[in-house]
Amino acid sequence: MSRTREKRVGEQLHVNERPVKFTYWPILRRGRGRATTQTQVFTNDPWGLIRASLNEIENDQIRTDAEYYFEQSVDFQKAYNNSTSIASKPLLLYYCMMNLVKTLLLKRGFKPSVDEAKHGLQESNSDLSFENHKLVYYRSSGTTSNLFDDFYQFLTNDRLKNRAIIKLSDIVYQILNGHRIMCSSTRSAEKFISLKDITLLNNDDNELWMNFKVEKHDLRRLRVSVKDFLKRTDLKDNFSHVSSDGIYYEFELDTPITHGGWPSDYLEQLSNKLIPPTWVVLSSSKPYRKYYAYMANKSDNELVLPQLASIYAFSFYLSSITRYRPSQFKKIMKSNYSTFVSEFINNQLVQFVYLVASEFAKRDVVKPSIV
Repeated sequence: MSRTREKRVGEQLHVNERPVKFTYWPILRRGRGRATTQTQVFTNDPWGLIRASLNEIENDQIRTDAEYYFEQSVDFQKAYNNSTSIASKPLLLYYCMMNLVKTLLLKRGFKPSVDEAKHGLQESNSDLSFENHKLVYYRSSGTTSNLFDDFYQFLTNDRLKNRAIIKLSDIVYQILNGHRIMCSSTRSAEKFISLKDITLLNNDDNELWMNFKVEKHDLRRLRVSVKDFLKRTDLKDNFSHVSSDGIYYEFELDTPITHGGWPSDYLEQLSNKLIPPTWVVLSSSKPYRKYYAYMANKSDNELVLPQLASIYAFSFYLSSITRYRPSQFKKIMKSNYSTFVSEFINNQLVQFVYLVASEFAKRDVVKPSIV
């Protein structure tokens, strides 16, 4: 039994008499007015939502460029959907993602131009086996734009070292869709833990914080202690174990955020306490977005990328070997990794597009239930 600290007393946060749910984009600001809470956007056509958002770009040249890259992405997506060849799909998948990322950076004002942007990733010439292969990361400079570095900065407001090494064996386990397939193929322990009942709370002292739960069974079957769970997910920096029952361990934000009577103004700050260590998977049924924490191998100095960056980097790798080393791709598709790679190639794009659509909208974009 792990040691716990005393659980804070409070009630679920309500704004305008509605409970506030955890999200990466909790508020909407218009002008200088107070922040208001946001709801989810349901759509079967995230591409249409992205296309409409480009009209918000005020600069004519930037809007024209964004529309151009967006149309390229759409064309690659159509070719990808119509392709029946596993040999060509990785290339179509990557270029669809690449042009969508270019569009995103222009739309969000991160870059005024992505003309002549380089990939920013390159295969290492060392061991070419799937287990030991590496990618090399290149930073952008004043004269050179490297798209992966720009995307990484956009997602993290940080940068990796120039010519940093990204091990393929790291990023494949960081891809949530197909994770159990990958772990089964390699007989490795799973690294994702589902976060349940993420709840935003407040009290009469105008303090805000959040709690979440983890199923005891999940940690026990992976032989992970509460202490190691917090350490490997980096949640230890902000959260502590505060209670347990027969099913769950409960965790709570250590330091509450004090507000002056307008909690919605501080929701973004609160959400940021949980965003960096979490991944999300989308579904067409409630709760529509399910959150997970990733347990890195701290002893191996595992490089953990943001969810979208790991998907993008692995897509680059598959497109690269498809173009330049088709024999290596064939070898992978005959190995134990083939099921995971097929799952990624055939099903990852839908999740990627919905996640990126949320970045365009700065709001949860989800697929509606079938009625």
